[in-house]
Amino acid sequence: MHIVTFYSFKGGVGRTMALVNVAMDLVKRNKRVLLVDFDLEAPGLPTFPDLSAASNRLGLVDYITNYIQSGHAPNVEEYIASCSVSALGGKQLWVMPAGRQGKDYATKLNSIDWQHLYTKLDGYLLFEDLKNQWQQSCAPDYVLIDSRTGHTDVGGICTRQLPDAVVLMFFPNDQNLAGLTRVAEDIRHEERPPRSKQIATLFVPSNIPVLDDEERIIQNRLTKAQELLGYREPTVSLRHYNSLAMLEQEVFTLNRPRSRLAKEYKSLTDELISTNVRDRDGVVIYLEKTLASISKAIVPEQELDDKLANIVALFPMDGDILLKIAAIEEARGNPDKVLLLLDTAEHAGNRQSELYRRRALAYGVLSRADKASEDMKSVLWADSPSALDTMFAIRWLSELTPGDLPSIEGSPNFNILEPSAKLYVANQLMFSREVLPASERIIGAILAEETITEEERHRTESLLILNLIGQGRFSEVLQIIDPHRTGRPKDKEIARFFNYTMAKWALDGTPQRELLEEVLLLSMKEKRSDANFIQCLALVNHLLGNTGNATALLEKAGQHLAASPHRSLSVWRYLNVTPQEFSEDLAHMRAMFQGEHLLPSFLALKI
Repeated sequence: MHIVTFYSFKGGVGRTMALVNVAMDLVKRNKRVLLVDFDLEAPGLPTFPDLSAASNRLGLVDYITNYIQSGHAPNVEEYIASCSVSALGGKQLWVMPAGRQGKDYATKLNSIDWQHLYTKLDGYLLFEDLKNQWQQSCAPDYVLIDSRTGHTDVGGICTRQLPDAVVLMFFPNDQNLAGLTRVAEDIRHEERPPRSKQIATLFVPSNIPVLDDEERIIQNRLTKAQELLGYREPTVSLRHYNSLAMLEQEVFTLNRPRSRLAKEYKSLTDELISTNVRDRDGVVIYLEKTLASISKAIVPEQELDDKLANIVALFPMDGDILLKIAAIEEARGNPDKVLLLLDTAEHAGNRQSELYRRRALAYGVLSRADKASEDMKSVLWADSPSALDTMFAIRWLSELTPGDLPSIEGSPNFNILEPSAKLYVANQLMFSREVLPASERIIGAILAEETITEEERHRTESLLILNLIGQGRFSEVLQIIDPHRTGRPKDKEIARFFNYTMAKWALDGTPQRELLEEVLLLSMKEKRSDANFIQCLALVNHLLGNTGNATALLEKAGQHLAASPHRSLSVWRYLNVTPQEFSEDLAHMRAMFQGEHLLPSFLALKI
């Protein structure tokens, strides 16, 4: 049971309307809700149509006066009304009204001496017993208290003794802020001994005008509220809403759920349940908020440690909750805690790809590369796969353990990837002759998809051409680029033209000068300057007899490789190679340019 008081120092801020909308939203979320009308001078809850069953029923004032007269706490069930929400198929919530509104209501209310009740009649214990009876009578997940305004004896009961959280609603003028500042300070004072009670405070500016704030009047008032009340950001801001439906006390979260006001109320519900460490839905919201704001260090470290430890104690075998806490600990730089949490989450049955990705990262931080690679491979077979996690694992494996890449093709999570992502995998597989067939199968599957765009088809065919040259299947390359066997490609894209020239050289045994010269002409229109492109031009210049240019380009390719060292295609092998292997290929080319009897290794692959 989580008790939340809705309080405002002044009226006119929509406190009761907010409480009822939040209550109905909680009922929609299958929470058991009890409403308590503590606005004893101006009770309003039973005036809402769905709460009308609480009209003219015994309530809080009757309960207290009965106790004062008898000396015994009455049975609370006689003072609580069950209400049915028609818009929710008759779902129930409960209301403890202010009291039966007869001619003697005011007399009963005025007869209550609150100070005497507390000092002489054990009023504190009365309300502690009332809380226990609420729990026993209707077992609510949430008790929402509508508190009276101003500084009163009742105010302390509602804002300090009873609640676990207080929603402080206010319009940011001086009257509201002056009164509310003291209330907020009193609530914070509860954290100190001997009470040492943690009460969450939710600051909600309300009825905020929706106007062009050119002079920053509204913004300045809100900034002043932050300074006086001591909060960083408002929990939720409820903006003024012009609608005749307000006169009818329409519940927006029920009847107009897509309206701006309903969305603001639902945001308030989210914030409210996030203060409840026993509500799993609220814990999820709290953890997601904490992860999103972790870099701002809004919550003190010790306070966050205590809160997370409390959540773990309450949800020790909830794999999803533990995974979210692990994400927070990862952001805080605690890899050992991450491993402990994720091991427990896995033991609890969580097999999500996110779990294995995060655990692999923690192993990586702790220099346990073997365990990291093992978890990255597990990502590819995990439950609830995400494309983000799958691609992350593929990139990791392609850099650190490329020998594991062929297994990707058969993993179930590979199929969730978009064609462009699958193409990335096919390209990453082009590091060894032995795995080129696996790359080709992926390429073929992409080309068979009816939904791929023309651009995707073109890029996929281009990779297929590289793959086939790498396998020594030169005739198939010529068939793709020049299907009518004209001897000269119509496609003047330099990459295809160059690859056609290389495949033709491999088949004929001699490079064709006309084709090489055409490649040089096409290169003048290109703006590429990566190591592979320059390496290709160096080879073309050498074959045309431009030895000086070829040597200079070779040196330039080496410089680009040093500036950007990563795997890339080497025309010497027609494979994606490491920077070290690329340097070795450049050395072979340099030797060939200097007269040694060497030829690119792909030429020996003719099938």
